[in-house]
Amino acid sequence: MNTSHNISNQSIDWDEWTDKQWQVNDQWSDSEWVAFREWLSNMLKENTCVITFIKKDGDLRVMTCTLQPEQLPKAEIKEGAVKREPNLNNMSVYDINAEGWRSFIIRNVKNVEIKV
Repeated sequence: MNTSHNISNQSIDWDEWTDKQWQVNDQWSDSEWVAFREWLSNMLKENTCVITFIKKDGDLRVMTCTLQPEQLPKAEIKEGAVKREPNLNNMSVYDINAEGWRSFIIRNVKNVEIKV
């Protein structure tokens, strides 16, 4: 079951963001984008989501993805691999349909649907 809600320029109550569909707002402040990224990361760790975003080349992309540990491929640990600091402007996710890792720019997200 999926339900829909839109976000306007009003203050965001992040505690209410569960099991719904949301449209992000280009007018959010930097702190709202940081909170959105954290919220989205938490939702992806517990759910499969359909995320609509604008790719770097300007194309619109709709991706079904997750960060649920049981759906992720086993990670290969390479000896001597350097752990990179995360880029908080991007989010890496596992694309369920492509069966591979993909990333997108957080501020390019246009819609999030949580599959329940």
